[in-house]
Amino acid sequence: MLRPQFAGSAAACSQATASLFGIHRFFEDAVVEATIEMTCLVGLQGSGSARLVHAASQFDCDILLVCNERTANAKNVMEVMRLPARAGAKVMIQAVGRDDAAAVKVIAALLSV
Repeated sequence: MLRPQFAGSAAACSQATASLFGIHRFFEDAVVEATIEMTCLVGLQGSGSARLVHAASQFDCDILLVCNERTANAKNVMEVMRLPARAGAKVMIQAVGRDDAAAVKVIAALLSV
């Protein structure tokens, strides 16, 4: 399960990733997060959600998506499809675990295509 957020810096992430997607790491084993604006025209219905869940399942970490105060486990296709995420919506990606920074980077890229 994800831990609460704490204020801190993005020093643990690579500078390119941190500046490109706004990824923030708070403590050594705490939440890595990025907030992006979806540009994917398909949204998270059907194949878009399946693609995202498949990508999320490759990482050894817990990943949450937050959109309009609704939260979804990024590894659960039904939860992802229920998110009200369309083109132009702000989506927060939060991850904690061994591959958290890489997971946030990949999912942010999928939502920004």
